[in-house]
Amino acid sequence: MGKRPLVWVFSAFVLGILLWHALGGELHFGVTQHLRSGFARWEAENKESTVSGLIIQTKEESDYCQLRLHHCVLHTGSTNLSIPDILIYQKEKIIYRQGDFIEGTGVLKLPEKPRNDGGYDEEAYYFGEGLLGKFYDAEVHKKACVGLMRIEAGFYRGFGFVREKASAMYGKVLASEEAELLAAVCLGKKDGISEDVKENFQNAGISHVLAISGTHISVVGILLLNLFGKSGISLKIRAGLSFLAVGLFAFGTGGTPSAIRAMLMFGVYLLSIVLGKSYDGLSTMAFVGIIQLLWEPYRLFSTAFQYSYTAVFAVFLALEWIRIKFKKIHPLLSALIISSFVFCLTYPLTVWHQGQIPTYGILFNPLALLFVSPLLTLGLSGTLLGGCFLKPFGYGLIWLAGKLGTGLIGLAKVYGWLFGSVLFTGRPTVVSLIGYGIVMVILLYFAFAKKNFLYMWCGIALAIIIALVPFPSQNQVCMLDVGQGDGVYLETKEGITCFVDGGSSSKKKVGKNTILPFLRYHKKKKVDVWFVSHLDEDHISGLLEVLQSGYPVTRVCCFEGIRQDDRLADFAEAIRQAGSQMVLVPAGKCFYLGGLSIVTFGMEGEEPNAASLGLLVRYPQQKTAFWLGGDMPTEVEEELAPFIRKKRKAGDLLYMKANHHGSNGSNSEAILQALRPRTVLISCGKNNRYGHPGKEALERILKAGSSYGVTTKTGQITIKMENGRIIEKNNLMYDTKNSCK
Repeated sequence: MGKRPLVWVFSAFVLGILLWHALGGELHFGVTQHLRSGFARWEAENKESTVSGLIIQTKEESDYCQLRLHHCVLHTGSTNLSIPDILIYQKEKIIYRQGDFIEGTGVLKLPEKPRNDGGYDEEAYYFGEGLLGKFYDAEVHKKACVGLMRIEAGFYRGFGFVREKASAMYGKVLASEEAELLAAVCLGKKDGISEDVKENFQNAGISHVLAISGTHISVVGILLLNLFGKSGISLKIRAGLSFLAVGLFAFGTGGTPSAIRAMLMFGVYLLSIVLGKSYDGLSTMAFVGIIQLLWEPYRLFSTAFQYSYTAVFAVFLALEWIRIKFKKIHPLLSALIISSFVFCLTYPLTVWHQGQIPTYGILFNPLALLFVSPLLTLGLSGTLLGGCFLKPFGYGLIWLAGKLGTGLIGLAKVYGWLFGSVLFTGRPTVVSLIGYGIVMVILLYFAFAKKNFLYMWCGIALAIIIALVPFPSQNQVCMLDVGQGDGVYLETKEGITCFVDGGSSSKKKVGKNTILPFLRYHKKKKVDVWFVSHLDEDHISGLLEVLQSGYPVTRVCCFEGIRQDDRLADFAEAIRQAGSQMVLVPAGKCFYLGGLSIVTFGMEGEEPNAASLGLLVRYPQQKTAFWLGGDMPTEVEEELAPFIRKKRKAGDLLYMKANHHGSNGSNSEAILQALRPRTVLISCGKNNRYGHPGKEALERILKAGSSYGVTTKTGQITIKMENGRIIEKNNLMYDTKNSCK
């Protein structure tokens, strides 16, 4: 490392960008804070705008088509403003293609920070990719390109045409799952990959094979060098043609940071061959990294960029160690050593971004890579031959590549069946990751100084130990932002975990995309008790997804007076199939659950909302209580108010989850006077069609002397109780002066 000054320069460059960004500095060509703040005001005013740009990427889903626009210009009256790339989500059946120049009119939406713990950080992704924002359902029409942009448009249109023709060819020869995998691996076209396959690949730690990266570029480059080598062309021309073709492939398949990094490194490799110089991987990586960050410094915050450079650094570090230690080594042992280095060095990124690690990934990755190189070689060769003059032979190669793809999919499935195949690590603290990094630097030093690979296994053992150690339990209540629905998480210092409801009528897959990531973020291996107020979709859709996923839920508790119908029978069957226990609780029951005192309320009724299960949950040692009443209407609230008043403990600090998402037909004066809440927490969806929260309900809340917080404004609302102190997180509370305007 001491003989590689470029590596130190690259490291200093990275630290400099991080420091500059932390101090609020703007990054050239990136989405600057100035642009963000300006468009935040624009979005708040719901101003319609017109943006034109060149489509450089398309992604087709079942219910929309995503278009990425480059060379974007915002048209506002007589002013034209150049802005970073944007995404347009189209529900129309008109399909626009790569290379089309379009103009869209709509409201530009800025990306959001995570709305819940463990949620998708859209803002970080957009920033790292150089994206400003997105349009939904914009009115779009095609326009003609002008000037030099026609050349770039022609390139994207041409490669898009090739991708479509190649994908169609795969569809003729292979089954759909094989064709979709081959299109992803060979062409970077991941639209058709099923969610199950993506999840299996992620759990097995081989998602990287679906992204155009160093493996793909090296296979393409070697194929071309061999092809041109038999033509008798001079070395310089062969190298130039190979680099040009690899560049077209890298940009045509999406121009991801890993693909561009691999393309530039391949270019340096070709240059070293032409000049007759030695090639040093670590120095080349650092040189290419400096070039990329000089041109696009915001790429440092791209997850793909971080993984790409960290993994390549680990590979070359492993090769350096192998060179020092061994004169001759078996390829399988070499692959195991490289996989171990990659695991240890990418561990902080994996647990930070994914919250899980593939337990056997070190062994499985080398095995999976045995499939990737021949799959790429056969797939790309078959595509070239099948699209030219040797169709039968090309189709045969594609068929063989498809069978290798089937084997790879099968391996990922088998991995998921292994005991403890995935360890959920939760979101570790920055301090713990810094500590891990310091230990890894020490272990790497001894590994090189002592030439002993066992030091790296110490790093692997440390990573697994960190993953296995549970987070300390705490007294906290979290109201998740599930859109138009309810989902409240309760935890005690004694280690008990509970959920109350969990569903949404406005968010798809709220269980998979919101509730399960939340639980894994907090490193919770099970939910002890899941209370269900009633069976409307916006209260149980997420719970059903959690049960179907296999995540352990010990008991599901419903109100004894719930309506006995087919919906209840289906719900009970889903609970049984998941291996959980269903318990019907009566009204007026008081019981204790690991540090919680819980009193149940409810009234029988034919109407689902009227038969909602109500809970008065108390943390006795913290003298704090929470009311959770489902969708109780006013008439039920008034009936139950005297009983609630009797059970409320004098001196308790009480929080109330607004009944029925803050509806005017709930949250009556009677229940507010019975509970006397400090704060009312309202869970509802943005711009919902029901008008929640209702203006009259908010006026009653304020009249009762309570403040309130709404998930549409705050995202997840968290209340922690530590030694009698209350810590409110993400609560935007409104006072009487500005609340009901």
